[in-house]
Amino acid sequence: MGMGFLHGKKGGGIDTSDANAVAGDILVTKSAYVNDEKVDGSMPNRAGDTACLASSVSGTTLKLRASDGYRDGSDDNVTITDADFIAANIKNAVNIFGLAGNYDPNLAGSLSIAGTYASATYYTAANCYLTSDPANGIVVLVMRSGTSTGYEHIIFSEVSTPAGVTMLADSDSSPGSTSDAAQSYFCCVFTGVTGKLNVSVNLSAVNSTYDTVTASITAAYA
Repeated sequence: MGMGFLHGKKGGGIDTSDANAVAGDILVTKSAYVNDEKVDGSMPNRAGDTACLASSVSGTTLKLRASDGYRDGSDDNVTITDADFIAANIKNAVNIFGLAGNYDPNLAGSLSIAGTYASATYYTAANCYLTSDPANGIVVLVMRSGTSTGYEHIIFSEVSTPAGVTMLADSDSSPGSTSDAAQSYFCCVFTGVTGKLNVSVNLSAVNSTYDTVTASITAAYA
């Protein structure tokens, strides 16, 4: 019986002459034979977290460009880090990529009213409040006088405010009009506000000659 020989194959093995893999196609620490030559792999194994090469935004999509390499899809993440990506920079009740925000743009903090004349005769508690214009750094204190027609005019006296905050209000202790109606509205404006502002009001004095109640104001950041 004659013996046949397989031409074009060294050592009678599998013909690899048409294989086209290169080192970059083969995982590092692995090797393969291509065209009868052993090729050691150089493809990185990207296990764990690896930083992206670049990022871009398209509409509501954040795109991360991954580095080359092998990822098995089980514990491999392509990451980007930004120091501004924190809850304090995201509006309250808004969730971005799994991070819930707690930023409250409202500059109006708490309002407390006390003092010798802190009663319904001199102010209407239900109609006293703080409101704000965050875009312009403004907080407004609105107060409504009480049921008395003898002390129906509220004037404001500044005790203290944070540095950079200016209080604008009617502080005239002898107003031209002494005939305001009971339960009239008065306001005090704070400008230059950069954070949530708490306001304490002390109804500290009255003036029967000018029908006034003095609201002494202390403002402080929360």
